[in-house]
Amino acid sequence: MNTFKNIVLSLSFFLLGFAIVYSCNCPIVKDLNKIQEYEYENSECIFVGEVLSVNLDNHTFEIEVIESFDETNSGTIYTGKYDPICGPRVNEKGMWLIYGFFETNSILMVNSCGLTRSFRKPEYCISVPMKMTPAPEKDEYDVWKKEWNKNATEILATELQNLRKKKK
Repeated sequence: MNTFKNIVLSLSFFLLGFAIVYSCNCPIVKDLNKIQEYEYENSECIFVGEVLSVNLDNHTFEIEVIESFDETNSGTIYTGKYDPICGPRVNEKGMWLIYGFFETNSILMVNSCGLTRSFRKPEYCISVPMKMTPAPEKDEYDVWKKEWNKNATEILATELQNLRKKKK
């Protein structure tokens, strides 16, 4: 019996250590303006791009720059990578707002815990603070989800307007 306890304890400490080493420590954002300013000041590249392909196994994607808010050239296609633990995860084709940096001349890295998000599902960006409402009842979930998406879409639209003003 003592051996079993030792095995369980050893395994528990191993798993706890593994979780600490590979866990993500994204801050809880309360002030959207501050995180937007931080991302703007600390990103090597900021642009709207169209994700052309996604490889979920390798955590990579191909993206074409559509509208740049820095020196990134429109029309350029990059291979991008993201952190599958901390995200944001670029996991579908379509239009995205990208905040990132270049690991090499051609490898784009998405900022971990950042504001990168898709236009189709902007509510999936964990770094954007949203108006929290109580969990809906089952019959109200669809209405709640639409409101959540509407709020996130409005935040994204305002952010894009602000990025366009800063570029001028």
